[in-house]
Amino acid sequence: PLPSYMKKDYEKHLSIVPEEESVCFVHVGKTAGSSVGCALGFRLHCGTDGDGVGGIAVEEDVLLNGGTNETDAAESSRTATPGLLPQYSTHMFHAQIYDCFDRSAYYLFVVRNPLHRLISAYNYDKPRDWERSKNKNPRYYEMTKALYVECGFDTMEDLASNGLSPDGNSSEVCRERAVSSILGTDRFGNHIYYNYQFHLEAVPKGATILVLRTEHLAEDWNAAEKVVSGDGVERI
Repeated sequence: PLPSYMKKDYEKHLSIVPEEESVCFVHVGKTAGSSVGCALGFRLHCGTDGDGVGGIAVEEDVLLNGGTNETDAAESSRTATPGLLPQYSTHMFHAQIYDCFDRSAYYLFVVRNPLHRLISAYNYDKPRDWERSKNKNPRYYEMTKALYVECGFDTMEDLASNGLSPDGNSSEVCRERAVSSILGTDRFGNHIYYNYQFHLEAVPKGATILVLRTEHLAEDWNAAEKVVSGDGVERI
């Protein structure tokens, strides 16, 4: 299950939602998912900046690497978002933690321009302080060092020009790392690895998926609200 500080704020959804009517919020990193999750009533960053370790925020550090006490995580805002979508979005799926009902009515994904998400995830996964990352999260340090340091891919531009381009000067090993990091088939970070494909393949076969596009968030939120509530009332 999700850590308590990431779960739903029970003042922000119906006290009883049947499994077959519930909405599973699928939080893919670096898609504005934390902002949407806060609006849905989950305890995530919610207006504060997490103190990251190795390029990941506090709650994700605990979730993915087990490195920080949960009392360091941000508390959610107490202001509830109107509408039924926040009330029926009762559980969350994020990275390797699946906390949803398999009979959920809908799986709510937040998506972003794939290239923009990739660049953001790549930059975010790189440790801001390598020495601190080495001391606090040795496993994460070794994982990221293989790509960012050993291969010299400090930026996405470095990876693209030296690791992916036919004219690049990287070794064959680093070229393979560049490709597998983009595809998410090998893990050199968290956000870049737990991508759209990872989450899509993990939801039940035949699941009904709702999508919120970051670039059209208000429009898609209202459309999802109509699907869930059926009242046709726009609330943003």
